[in-house]
Amino acid sequence: MSLPFQNNLNINTTQKIKILIADDNDHTRKILRLTFSRQGEYDVFEATQGIEAITVFNKEMPDIVFLDIMMPEMDGIEVCKLIKSSSKPHCFTIILSAKVSQTDIDAGLNVGADRYLIKPFSPMQLIEIISDFNKNSPKLTTLTPPTFEISDPALKTFNYRLFNGFNEERLETLEIMLGSQDLVIKSIKAFIFDFSNVVLDIRTLLISDDLHTASRTLHKLKGGAADIGANDVAAVASEIENCINRSEMVNVNSKIEQLTQKWQILDNTVKSLL
Repeated sequence: MSLPFQNNLNINTTQKIKILIADDNDHTRKILRLTFSRQGEYDVFEATQGIEAITVFNKEMPDIVFLDIMMPEMDGIEVCKLIKSSSKPHCFTIILSAKVSQTDIDAGLNVGADRYLIKPFSPMQLIEIISDFNKNSPKLTTLTPPTFEISDPALKTFNYRLFNGFNEERLETLEIMLGSQDLVIKSIKAFIFDFSNVVLDIRTLLISDDLHTASRTLHKLKGGAADIGANDVAAVASEIENCINRSEMVNVNSKIEQLTQKWQILDNTVKSLL
């Protein structure tokens, strides 16, 4: 499937850099949007589907695009291929994915992606991306990379060591990216709320033999969990997703039980601490 690109390109001549985040994971988009928006030098646009990403690209002509691989309607690989074949003078394109195999990485780079970024990402990786953009950009002026500061410990309300089921180091990193502990807490609460019925949904999809939707749901859960440091949930979701994709359904039920237990730990942490 291909979509035509506009001939009348709206080239960005402002000092602000336009960033498009194309990902059907709400939490990933939110983290990137908050990270770049608070810097004041970026205009951030979002898309949740592949075709929508092309539409936004045609309209806004972003300088940098973050693309998830697994999106509805058109995947990130195809979107990247179309972007790189457009008449946009330069668009720094980053594949953003929880897929970690060399085959997946090669697939992204082979269609012209400038970087392949594995979720969850770190502040240093985002700084490196802006630095790489500056090296390859035809603009005469360079962009100042994002700056990140350690929050004042006196302003913290919660000790991340008490967050059972969450990775303390990831929560600290997320706080640096978002700029405050309050936004970390809000991200955790949003994640729990958005995926509150996820295990039941996955069970229902498996019973109805809708393996494609089940796999997509697990992929979104895996990415969202990794973003906020719920590593055990992310790991089990990944195992179930891989079993479905390989048609190895024998151990899926036992792994669903593991996922239920891991999810309950997160839910209890949020109810007791937040």
